[in-house]
Amino acid sequence: MRVLRLLFVITDYFSIEMADVKMFAKILNALENCLKKNHETLNVKLFIKIIYNVLLYFDDNGKQAFFKDHLRILSDFSNLQPNEHRFFYRLFSNGNVSCEEDKLVDKDKEKKKLLERMLEMELIENVTYSALSLKDLCTKMNAAQRKIIFTKYKISEPKKTNKRIIQKLILQKGRQKEISGKKLEAAITKDILEILGQHYKVPNNVLSLFSSIFIMHYPNIMDPIHDTEPSEISNYMVKNVVNYISRYHTAAKPNQIRNNSLIALSIFETFDEIAAYNDIIEKYRILKMHNSMSARECREIVLYAKNELSCPDNNLKWIRRRLPSRLYRYCILSVGLHIIAAGARLFEKAKEFEAAECLYKLITHNLLSFVVVSKKEYSEWWARRIINYKRLAPHKSALISFYNETVLFEKDLTKEMLLDINKYYMSAANANLFNIQVSEVPTIEICLESLKNTGDSGVKNQFIIRKPGKEVQYVKVELAALDYLFKNRGFTNGGHYENDIWKELFMLIFGDIVTTQAPNDVPYFHEYLLLPPLLGTKEYMAENGEKYKARCVYLLGSNGIQINKLIVENLSLFNSFCTKEDYKPIFETSSLVMDFLNCVKLEGLLKVLMHRLEFYEGKFSGFPDLLMWNTNTREIAGFEVKGPGDTLKSKQKLVISLLNKNIGLNCYVLKIKANTII
Repeated sequence: MRVLRLLFVITDYFSIEMADVKMFAKILNALENCLKKNHETLNVKLFIKIIYNVLLYFDDNGKQAFFKDHLRILSDFSNLQPNEHRFFYRLFSNGNVSCEEDKLVDKDKEKKKLLERMLEMELIENVTYSALSLKDLCTKMNAAQRKIIFTKYKISEPKKTNKRIIQKLILQKGRQKEISGKKLEAAITKDILEILGQHYKVPNNVLSLFSSIFIMHYPNIMDPIHDTEPSEISNYMVKNVVNYISRYHTAAKPNQIRNNSLIALSIFETFDEIAAYNDIIEKYRILKMHNSMSARECREIVLYAKNELSCPDNNLKWIRRRLPSRLYRYCILSVGLHIIAAGARLFEKAKEFEAAECLYKLITHNLLSFVVVSKKEYSEWWARRIINYKRLAPHKSALISFYNETVLFEKDLTKEMLLDINKYYMSAANANLFNIQVSEVPTIEICLESLKNTGDSGVKNQFIIRKPGKEVQYVKVELAALDYLFKNRGFTNGGHYENDIWKELFMLIFGDIVTTQAPNDVPYFHEYLLLPPLLGTKEYMAENGEKYKARCVYLLGSNGIQINKLIVENLSLFNSFCTKEDYKPIFETSSLVMDFLNCVKLEGLLKVLMHRLEFYEGKFSGFPDLLMWNTNTREIAGFEVKGPGDTLKSKQKLVISLLNKNIGLNCYVLKIKANTII
């Protein structure tokens, strides 16, 4: 009997697994059929295509491991009609949709049937506003709906629709009429609920499923760290998904999207881990939307991240996976560290320097920081900590003691950071803490005509260029300085290039190597702009470093004809992949490149480019604003334009030192004084 029972259990298990496999096959077939249908917008088709791509990538075992608990949702989604897919995508991208505003179909009966069907599938759900406060309800209305309320109650509509301002105005109006604020609030709330009507949204579990699928498809959208403009949309991943789809709408056709290795699968072992990552990104987004730590929610988020980092089991789980360094930025630990850093900044703003010091100390002394964040980011946290500590304990003895602590972390800080620490230490102790010497950059002072005394070189379109037979031009300071140098220093070529010319030179020399290796490291290479995001990582250099070194050896042993042949090939390649609309290549022909190479030491140029490649955390940044050369005399010089009171940053000093040492490029600080004519 026991044997028979065991056989029944095993048979039942395999029958369930086979049923799941058949279900996946049906889902894929249904999605494939969806793609053949006509959709109202390309965005919807791309949305379906990406979901199809991810499911198609998995084998049967992978589908079981990741999607077994989500079969019903995927099946229901795949069986939707085009108008239902459009409605679902609207909800996904907008957060919620009003039944009254939506124009799905012409007939109300068909619309009602559509809504009932999707509600029954639990792909959408009703939004209940009755539990919301008045100030929250005000934020749910659009401009037209707000106008109805303000007109009815004769309230002047504020320019800013901040919920507190709206609530304050409403209550003030109530007091003016000698009506109880609560009674007026109740009346307005009732009217708003009637105006809003019935709303629908995508449930959180469905939102999480599709967001996680997009995480697998686009590893780039997993990185919220450098998003400087946090979105008001209710889900960070949704914002990125919509942005990517919109980008394809204008920049790519559906058949250009091809399967590539799903990098997320190298990081996460279960679907729950992806969902947890999605959740912590949401917390990070919410924190970035606040301007202070006064909100209880902010403190809870920081405490949550602190607890995550304090759990040895969680930390070891990630470290034991021995991920490549470029992938650790996408793990929960990395986002947790950035949450604490963001919390420390908010405490700084609130002048709670002691609380900020506790958080900064936590992330600068955390050994995980060396693994999961870049050296540049780690150094920046030290910089913020130093600035905060100067406010917390301004006494020299305390500062000197604190700076001495940084010696223990010298190997983990960038040269730029060490220079900054030296600068602070000099002001406190009148001595160098680190033995780093950077030669001073000579300064040239010039006067340029301007409309008014701007006092700042960054003010645009204030400086004047005069050319015979042409109208007076009003330009920004860099272009005015460029015109001055052409007229007075005898340069034949040059421009306001900043970092772009060095990126372009890199691609003209190494572009074929970059593009050959890119499909293995860069997802969806048709999105290529100027430089792949993973270029220069330790793993990339371990795999491809010898190819770059071999190219340097080849060039140093080649004649002009051989070098020109390579430049011609890479110039064509660069132009075909450079899809940035507002970028115009600096070198339009190979002869212009060869003229430039004749003005520099080739060996030194290769050293500079290889240095930038191997230390790619800072990318190609810190180079002088203007680069000028004379093809006849072979003179070449760089100029960093500065206004009154401006000084060179440590990063700029290091780059200028690199150029002087290797290329023989003379760099100057060009101090601009405005000669006011009005």
